[in-house]
Amino acid sequence: MFNLPFMNKTTLSVYDESKNIDILSGSSLSSNFPLNKVNMTVSPALNYNVVHVIAQAGDCNGMKKLIDNGVDLSVKNVFGQTPKDIAIVYHNKEMLELFENENLKLLQINNDLIKDKYNVASTELYNEKIAHSQTIEQKSKLVREKRTIESTNTTLTLQLANEQSHHMLTRSRVTKLESENSNLRYQRKEFDSALNENVQLNKRMRTLEYENNNLTTENTQVKKERDTYKTRYETLKNSK
Repeated sequence: MFNLPFMNKTTLSVYDESKNIDILSGSSLSSNFPLNKVNMTVSPALNYNVVHVIAQAGDCNGMKKLIDNGVDLSVKNVFGQTPKDIAIVYHNKEMLELFENENLKLLQINNDLIKDKYNVASTELYNEKIAHSQTIEQKSKLVREKRTIESTNTTLTLQLANEQSHHMLTRSRVTKLESENSNLRYQRKEFDSALNENVQLNKRMRTLEYENNNLTTENTQVKKERDTYKTRYETLKNSK
């Protein structure tokens, strides 16, 4: 493990925005450190941030302050090390326990978000099923109406052919029958449109069911990760 020259100092300040910012006081986070700069870089050449310094110094209280103010725990220095990697190198169990607890909190938050997403999807699926049920009922009604329309259309067609063959229809009667037949064709188009909407609803329901299955799988994976973190935490705790 490398050693940074500034880690041998009793105090550490960084020049930023025309003023010095105190970071370390002894081996602890300086009480004067501005918590709105938790992600500031201490050493650009090494990509060493404040959080790396506090992890190497072993100041758990200072690390808690940084976490509470939104510090990025995934940032890596030029050696590819995160703050947790540095804590491992320095065998700081208390710092590692702090990181594990933070990971469990983030995992719980993520789990809650997934549950919320799952609940929303389930509600949408339920609503879609209700709408689908109503559509089926409407479809049955439309089928009955279609049969009535087709029967009426057949009757009118036969009447028209019969009257024409016997030269009994006047022109006004023919026009009226043609108008009724046109109306029947328009109703048939509306029926076909309703059937098409039903097909689209079926596709939407299948999509929601697929998303629901994916959410269930994702939730199962999260539970497995949570159990893994708990096991690691218990192992770390028992190794103290």
